[in-house]
Amino acid sequence: MDFVEKRLTQRAKRGDREAFAELIEIYKDKIFQLAYRMVGNRQDAEDIAQETFLRVYANLHSYDDSYKFSTWIYRIATNLCIDRGRKKRPDFSLDEETEPGPGLVFTPVF
Repeated sequence: MDFVEKRLTQRAKRGDREAFAELIEIYKDKIFQLAYRMVGNRQDAEDIAQETFLRVYANLHSYDDSYKFSTWIYRIATNLCIDRGRKKRPDFSLDEETEPGPGLVFTPVF
């Protein structure tokens, strides 16, 4: 598989769209599964998979063939998942003072 991927990436770097389409075919399910495991949401996983391939296409010129393509593409997908998690995380401040709501009694414990 490494030889096939190496040939496909070399062709894709030269602008061969069919070679890039073959790379997508090889990795689309794997990238989706990785994203789904990390974000737990089908729609987000599909978006991340699509964004992964857009980034791979845009940055293919910077890919170094001496490394495995799979490592590179998985790192891109993982970083996108991490970024998605950061954006969705609610912002809470431990320093923020809150007033108890109606019906709530605040009893400090010392």
